[in-house]
Amino acid sequence: MISQTFSQVSNKSILDQARRMMGSVGILVICLTFGLLMFSTSAKAAATGKEMSMVSVGDFHSCALQTDGTIECWGGDFKGRATALDGTFTQISSGSKHNCALATDGTVECWGGYNNYGQLAAPSGTFTQISSGFFHNCGVQTDGTIACWGSSYYDQTNAPTGTFTQVSVGGVHSCGLEIDGTIECWGWNGEGQLNAPSGTFTQIGSGDFHSCAVSTDGTIACWGDELWGQLDAPAGKFTQVSAGSFHSCAVKIDSTLICWGDNGKGTFDIPTGTFTQVSVGSNQSCGVQTDGTMVCWE
Repeated sequence: MISQTFSQVSNKSILDQARRMMGSVGILVICLTFGLLMFSTSAKAAATGKEMSMVSVGDFHSCALQTDGTIECWGGDFKGRATALDGTFTQISSGSKHNCALATDGTVECWGGYNNYGQLAAPSGTFTQISSGFFHNCGVQTDGTIACWGSSYYDQTNAPTGTFTQVSVGGVHSCGLEIDGTIECWGWNGEGQLNAPSGTFTQIGSGDFHSCAVSTDGTIACWGDELWGQLDAPAGKFTQVSAGSFHSCAVKIDSTLICWGDNGKGTFDIPTGTFTQVSVGSNQSCGVQTDGTMVCWE
């Protein structure tokens, strides 16, 4: 997700000015510029040889959940974002400059970066799934309702009522998969990222200003910002999709990967092999292979 460094320099006025002048692109350029200037340490991971169950890619850092439930993080360690928590967990989500993890007892812990919007102040209670974005997070509670915390400048923490099976947090918007398979999104709609398609779906992946979802027939639908071709999802059937800043990647039904959108840094130089999961950030992508090893590319 996008850098939150600009929060120290009158972030609301910068966001508003950028939104008026250039929409989501203006916001993104400003965020990434500050991030590159101050926290440019690469998030590219070295091969660890350890077995991973999932990976989550942020802006300039990433974290992975090992099969024993422990977390490993790497990249720019601004305010401890690449310093893993102790303990065992069932899920990890890396946001812009922070992370949240779902502990084995169902509680949520967040760390790294600033806490200027309360994005590290996870609510009490137990959850089944979590997702982190620029400055806010959301989680599906054990009763199926969604709780969000952090910045609500664009109402991105004002989750709808109802019961959900999954939530995915983008830049300043969020989308939830309702129990009937339909999608509902909330937050900023400057690029149409709240205009979720009709139909039923099995999984959602929200990026900075666009989202994609796997429909019940295995095809992918995308909506929101399309400046870099992020909405041009390939044909075929898929099991999982992840959306980033300017591109998206998905796991095909045969477990191979495909990416689309901007290829400015070799985004489409996808490694060969078969995968169980992929995660896309602002400047790199990572995937967990079927043998549990992890590979990242930029």
